[in-house]
Amino acid sequence: MHWHAHALSALTWSADGTFLISGGEEMVLVIWQIETMTQQFLPRLGEAILTIATENSGTTYGCVCADNAIRLIDSASMENKQSIQGVYQASRSISTGVMVDPRRAAAVFSGRAGTLQFFDYRADCVLGELEVTGQNVVSRTNDEKIAYFHVEHSTFSPCGNHLITAEQRERTSSNGIQQPSTLKFWHYEPTEARFVQNTRSDCAHKGHIAAVAHHPRLAIAATAGEDGTFKLWRLTEREELQQVQNGQLEGARPMWECQSVGSWQPGAPSALAFSQDGSLLAVAYGAVVTLWDPNTVSLQCTLPQADDVLNILFVPSSSLLAVLTEKGLFVWNLLTCSLWWSYAAQALAIATHPSRAGLALLATVPAVRAAESSDEEEPDRVATSQYLVILFGDASSAAPSALWRIAHPTNAICFVPAGNTWGAVDMARKSPMYILALGCSSELSLVGTEQPTVTPLQEEAVQQNHSAFEAAFGSAPDQTTGERPAAVARTESAPRQQSRNQAELFDGTPTHVMPPLTKLFSKYMSQMLPEKQEMDEEIADNNGLEEDDGNTYEDRAPDSAEFAQLGLEQLKDPDTVYQNFTKYFQSAE
Repeated sequence: MHWHAHALSALTWSADGTFLISGGEEMVLVIWQIETMTQQFLPRLGEAILTIATENSGTTYGCVCADNAIRLIDSASMENKQSIQGVYQASRSISTGVMVDPRRAAAVFSGRAGTLQFFDYRADCVLGELEVTGQNVVSRTNDEKIAYFHVEHSTFSPCGNHLITAEQRERTSSNGIQQPSTLKFWHYEPTEARFVQNTRSDCAHKGHIAAVAHHPRLAIAATAGEDGTFKLWRLTEREELQQVQNGQLEGARPMWECQSVGSWQPGAPSALAFSQDGSLLAVAYGAVVTLWDPNTVSLQCTLPQADDVLNILFVPSSSLLAVLTEKGLFVWNLLTCSLWWSYAAQALAIATHPSRAGLALLATVPAVRAAESSDEEEPDRVATSQYLVILFGDASSAAPSALWRIAHPTNAICFVPAGNTWGAVDMARKSPMYILALGCSSELSLVGTEQPTVTPLQEEAVQQNHSAFEAAFGSAPDQTTGERPAAVARTESAPRQQSRNQAELFDGTPTHVMPPLTKLFSKYMSQMLPEKQEMDEEIADNNGLEEDDGNTYEDRAPDSAEFAQLGLEQLKDPDTVYQNFTKYFQSAE
């Protein structure tokens, strides 16, 4: 018996044993009648068939396909009567990994080849798919690989009325030279409740499109290509010639056109992003982040990095710019054009809160091989890599406020709303936000549904860059909630922390944001001196002091806490104490 051109992956009998059902990579369900050797076919099931099951009554066949879907087939009519679709991720995902549709507050990510899948993570169901590229999914011929189109970049406008996609065909031995990316602009049609394409550019850039971004306020988009240029696109209206001739001038059609082109030194840009107010456009060229004025396309500043930039994002409600490289996360202060803080880790992706100064980092801790066992029969145990979602509730501080561990491999994260809306009203009310992690094998993880907790990390795995100022005085409270970040578990002991060089106490903290030394004196002394009760017990044990004539040690010595709270003006010689206090921080030891 032969029909399938490729290897079989599913084979089963019907309940009465008269039919044999098979399926495989061809995406065709084949029903064999054993006595007559006739065949029935149900083609185009979407993806390769992995498993087949039959009902006891013989009226329904069930198929599990490679697109993470279960399809129920009526055995009499040979029709697909029901489909249960799960999360499906193609082999090549979009650069953003996972996005949020502002209109329906749904997660959007790469679906099957050339499509975007809209998924409701709250109800755990698929809302629909947008077919960006019209193409038939067919099986291969012999060993020849089929070159499909894949959606590589995609972004929504803030209101969700516009969608921008960039697609490219795979490069195989048969199609030869790599084709340029196709740029498409979509607008939402309320009457049809779907996105409709209104502009297409087959040669937006000479080659591959590296990044796509939408202006946060205006109908302006930016694209960057491997030809070394970035382009700004603006939404306009054009009148069709036929409509003008017929006198129907009111039927103007919206379209996108290229407004300006910019470039920097020779090299291809890798990422770009608009600031929250749209006044700046950041474009990454290799290991340098360039800042541009989108109105005049004039260079404003350059921020050099140590490694090639993977992604850049402006942190909302702040003057910070987050830069992602393979070595970790680097946050720049655009007011001073200086590196504010960094976090060393094997970073994979970053995401910013839509309205607050919050930042999330997806990192991985590499697998560590266990020590070789003395028993030769027992093989070495190899620990799998751990994937971490690290939350910085206040992006101005390098101290993480929460950390979650994900069991399965993950490649993308984004902030998602807890409710069913994604509007400005929810942002003003400070609605709760969760973090959605997209796995590499059709898995979604929603973190942040419970009270966030911080678990200790191995010091050699992830290096936490805490300044000595934060270690002594704590982090600044969150401007939105007024609460301080959760305490971070540190791997080093307290004696080791106290033995640090005091000259590094204020490293990493700008002087213009620090309080005067007169304010820090009482706080510092209260932290360094022991508590009153502990000091009383220690001195009483050493000197054998006991109550005598109703006078205790408290009557003979001043309270250490009260002494720490005394101002410099209340001391006998304030200048001497102040000089000793400043010399203490200037000393090397």
